[in-house]
Amino acid sequence: MTATSPQTAWILLASGLVFFGTGLFYRVLSIQDKKLFEFLHLKLSSLVPFFRVCWILGKTWFAIIILCVLYFSGWSSGLPATVLFAVIACVERSIKLLLKRPRPFSVLEKTRMSQPKRPKDPSHPSGDSMRIWYLAFVVPTAFSLPWPIMIVFSCIAALVSIGRIALGVHFPLDVLGGIGLGLTGAALYKLCL
Repeated sequence: MTATSPQTAWILLASGLVFFGTGLFYRVLSIQDKKLFEFLHLKLSSLVPFFRVCWILGKTWFAIIILCVLYFSGWSSGLPATVLFAVIACVERSIKLLLKRPRPFSVLEKTRMSQPKRPKDPSHPSGDSMRIWYLAFVVPTAFSLPWPIMIVFSCIAALVSIGRIALGVHFPLDVLGGIGLGLTGAALYKLCL
């Protein structure tokens, strides 16, 4: 099984749907989600300077730049990547506006918001996690990069996602929801090729 095989796409799709679905349980698991957030936020506080540097990798403008780079591998891979990115970004935005989950720094007293720019939109799902996980699988697929590169990109995506908790802007289930959307979009991209 290779990084571009259909089996990989189906595994990504199943994983994405499981993560996204788990994230939606934030109302049922609210107490556990808040406790896990408080634990991780405290434990990761010494790494905040590092996570502030990683912060840009999850931003929309960074994703747009990377999507433009994908066109170097050809329109046949750049255009579907851009269209699917727009679709999952619209889904993410719609869910945020529908659910309106408050950010951790606005509801938990001991939470310190350390992100360089204060977010104004709702918390669930994490758009930053969605974007970085989407790119972590789409870029290696577009350029037919080997598995080790995809693993490195996944590690970077994990750091960016964990950073959202450390910076005080997302609960763990928000991050899982964003990861799920990103993986689902990446799976659909792989299936389109």
